Amino acid sequence: CPLDFAASNFTLASTLCNNQGERGKCCRYINANIAISVARFANATSNLGVPLNTSDICLQTISQTLQLYGVPPLAAVFCGFGTKIRVNYECKGRTSVMQMLQSPRFVEVTKHCKLPLGKESRCKKCLNASIGYLHQLGIDDNITLSTCRDASF
Repeated sequence: CPLDFAASNFTLASTLCNNQGERGKCCRYINANIAISVARFANATSNLGVPLNTSDICLQTISQTLQLYGVPPLAAVFCGFGTKIRVNYECKGRTSVMQMLQSPRFVEVTKHCKLPLGKESRCKKCLNASIGYLHQLGIDDNITLSTCRDASF
């Protein structure tokens, strides 16, 4: 798996995932760590995630790594590894950063999501630009919406 999790803090994931009342936070935290690693991979390779033929291997590697940190194996099931939590963010046929940048209305996302966002008003403009872009894509299911949302960031 070509993703780098060296900067990830899976100890907090373990704490959250071992508390049944915190399952939502557990999954969001794991997804955020994976999304950051995929974003770094995209910056290095211009690909929106790992190749599809290595997705399963990556998800298995991540699951094993999480278990080493004390995250229960069941977390992969209740968080939806492979369906809700992905390592490939292909979005409506777009597989590269360049394809995202060149797609209609993405210029608004690029314009309003420059770092650092800092102020709340800049963050809202970034989110609104992303929502407008996603709406324009005509996405009709939550999984695709989630994947394209992650790809746009």
